[in-house]
Amino acid sequence: MVERGLARFKLDASQSWMIGDKERDIKCANDAGVKGILMETNGDLLQVIRNLA
Repeated sequence: MVERGLARFKLDASQSWMIGDKERDIKCANDAGVKGILMETNGDLLQVIRNLA
């Protein structure tokens, strides 16, 4: 799914991020060359983004 999305929208995997709430989401992202961010289910996305800066 990630690889199809990268191809369909002509995205650069090395410049892309995927946010997930399960370890398998992050593994899927990493396997496609995308950086993964693990956050709690229904967590505060803005806080996660602030912590990246």
